[in-house]
Amino acid sequence: MYNRCPNDFCSEWAVDHPHEAARLMGYEVVEDEKEEANMDKPRICEVLGVEVDEEWTVSGNDIAIYRVSGGVALEYAMPKYNGSGYGQWLPAGMPCLVDFINHPDRIIRKPRFTQQEVESAKIISVLFPEATHIERLRGSNALIIIGADNGWIANIENSLFQEIKSGQSVTLDEIIGGAE
Repeated sequence: MYNRCPNDFCSEWAVDHPHEAARLMGYEVVEDEKEEANMDKPRICEVLGVEVDEEWTVSGNDIAIYRVSGGVALEYAMPKYNGSGYGQWLPAGMPCLVDFINHPDRIIRKPRFTQQEVESAKIISVLFPEATHIERLRGSNALIIIGADNGWIANIENSLFQEIKSGQSVTLDEIIGGAE
């Protein structure tokens, strides 16, 4: 026998027991916690794998920087010609959005460093005061410390900075200031 509402007051019972009523009608019940966790993140961010207001670039396009603004619009900025920073944020067109959705692997995000990586960068800056960058050599897993004159200072354990990808160079300041 199926679960029946008491005293035939089904509408009142359904209001008092919404999950059970939905199950009895054949609906899948979505838990509130899961729903609330995704409510603040726009769908476009989920599709592209980025966060709201996170800045990122696209491989093959070294000119523009993109973001999904708080208003869920895809925007881009171009560096100013005088090199003093980024220009104003402008709406990106539909072709950009379609390209990003079809090729999310082209999106290049800034690394997000752990507290342990931040501590390692601080130690490196103390041990090597002339150090400015950590770089993972292209086509290799080797990590190196680079000085202000772009000179090699030392090799370091390649597992120390997992977020630095092949061919990528990151300043110590970016690492120290970029902890989650």
